[in-house]
Amino acid sequence: MSDSPDAISERNADVVRRYLRVFETQDVDELAELVAEDVLVHGAGQHVRGRRYPEGSVLTPGLSNCRVRVDDLFAAEDRVTVAFTLTYHHDRTARDLTMTGLKSYRLRELVKK
Repeated sequence: MSDSPDAISERNADVVRRYLRVFETQDVDELAELVAEDVLVHGAGQHVRGRRYPEGSVLTPGLSNCRVRVDDLFAAEDRVTVAFTLTYHHDRTARDLTMTGLKSYRLRELVKK
């Protein structure tokens, strides 16, 4: 018996929450559990393929004390959209910075726990 659409939506929402938490923990092993090696990333005018792109974002040098607050999240089966606030310390300028964003994710496969 297959999972209900609500169950799929909730599991995918949990995957996205875990993915965003990786930006705080910088745990690239967990990132590898969540993101396919051949992930397709669209954003900021680029369309790239490969886990090295989100991994590079997670491990950006010079940024520390990263915190991600989920402001709103909507999940519908394989689609998850999240509004978030990101705060971090920019080491070079010694400034604390805040940015807000809205991201959409399409999850192809569920993570097995």
